[in-house]
Amino acid sequence: MGAPRRDAVLDAMRSLAILLMAGSHVTRLVPDALWPPWGRLVMLIEPYTQALFLGLVGASLVHSSQATLARGGSRSAWMGARLTRMGQLFLLSLVVFWLERGPQWPHGIVSTGILALIAGAIAIFTVTVAAPAPLATTAAVTAALCALSAGLDLGGIEVLAINAGNGPLLPTALHCGLGATAVLAWGRWGRRAGVALLVLGAACVALSLSLASFHDLLNEPLGRSLHRLQFQGRGHGPQITLDMLQGKALKTTKASYFNPRPTLVPLVAGMGLWTYVLLAPLRKLWDKTGRSLLLIGRYSLGTYLFHLALIAVPVLVFGKNPPFASAQVGLAYFGFVVLACYGFAAFRQWQEDRKRAGRGR
Repeated sequence: MGAPRRDAVLDAMRSLAILLMAGSHVTRLVPDALWPPWGRLVMLIEPYTQALFLGLVGASLVHSSQATLARGGSRSAWMGARLTRMGQLFLLSLVVFWLERGPQWPHGIVSTGILALIAGAIAIFTVTVAAPAPLATTAAVTAALCALSAGLDLGGIEVLAINAGNGPLLPTALHCGLGATAVLAWGRWGRRAGVALLVLGAACVALSLSLASFHDLLNEPLGRSLHRLQFQGRGHGPQITLDMLQGKALKTTKASYFNPRPTLVPLVAGMGLWTYVLLAPLRKLWDKTGRSLLLIGRYSLGTYLFHLALIAVPVLVFGKNPPFASAQVGLAYFGFVVLACYGFAAFRQWQEDRKRAGRGR
């Protein structure tokens, strides 16, 4: 069996996720009262954006595993490569957190944000995808994590890094398992699985919207919970670190983080499935534009990390308070970030093309 063909529709979804993430991060650089309508929208649907990205991580794990096996590679080598990537992401999350907050205990280890969340999801579902029965194992682990997430939520129990803090594992990591399960099911049962998934996705969205409005479902308290963390020191991480080394008295600061609740999972998971349905009819367009329009989707993880660096620049220059005084400046910076991300992805593609040309000589 040959290696599975790259799905350009998934690249289109990755590109959409990158653009939405960039939009939400740039919106945070503008004071809340000045958010433009597009900024309020991307902030409202941020749980969908995160779910979309994590679902695509799960789908990528399956495609990567299948491609490795089709080339004659081993499961153990594939697992080692994925777990190495997981370790790199986790270490990077520690560095990013240190640059922002300095050395904080325990938050600097267990509550460092979405990069650590992605790393945790990769660690869990790399193991399930590489299992002897990947579909059954991935579905079972996803269901178990769903039950755990719901149980903690119903019991009002908050555990740092699990379902509380900055970028906790649950419930967002569930979407990684759901994405992997969907691709594995499609691989086994084809269109029958696809139809079943789409019906289930539509039912989840319809049921959610029958209980509350779209706005309420995505907001606190129904769809999100607020977590407050305390940190030592003010300013940026290097300054806080220097103050600690000099023995200065550090003032306590507080930060609030909105995280999705398990009640939001059916809605955003169904939205993710139907995003694929809406983009799939344009498959020929995505196939033709994969090396241009979808560049940021083809190199999504690197592009995501690059855009985080761009978001950090105005914060480092102007401070942690929203640095942009108007929505127009925010929009201009969003345009710059998007163009820079495409430039970064084009550079990555050029590097890849050079490597291929070198191997072909």
